[in-house]
Amino acid sequence: MSGLVKAKKFDWKDSNLALFGSDTEKNVKKSSAETEPAWNGAGQKVGIQIWRIVKFKVTHWAKNEYGKFYNGDSYILLNTYNEKDSEELLYDLHFWIGADSSQDEYGTAAYKTVELDTLVSSPFPSLLPLSSLLPVFLLCIHTLCLLFEWLQSWLSGMGAFA
Repeated sequence: MSGLVKAKKFDWKDSNLALFGSDTEKNVKKSSAETEPAWNGAGQKVGIQIWRIVKFKVTHWAKNEYGKFYNGDSYILLNTYNEKDSEELLYDLHFWIGADSSQDEYGTAAYKTVELDTLVSSPFPSLLPLSSLLPVFLLCIHTLCLLFEWLQSWLSGMGAFA
């Protein structure tokens, strides 16, 4: 018999989303995060840590570079702190995407931020536009310098990074 056939109803619980948000999913993500070498020591003591995404890899950003953000790059920032009279470590986790950052870099930054979030168990990572970045990170790093790729190239040509 031809004609209209009523569509089968699907239950999301029978899909690949059935374990979404479960302890199983969280444990798998945490195990995966523990294999990222860049996360060794992340969030274990009070202070700020910054990583830069380079060719799909999370790389430590040198402390003497803290506060300098290139508009062609993406960064992950973790501020570890504790409340007065408490030993418990708390976290502010953010990623920052430069206006000229490649899709590969900012995709990696987003994914790896969620991975780090799973590892340190912070409530939620934040994506901040540059205008919102200023007040939050000036409190953490005290200075902010947004550097443009053409400036980096020009300074390199002058021997500034030699």
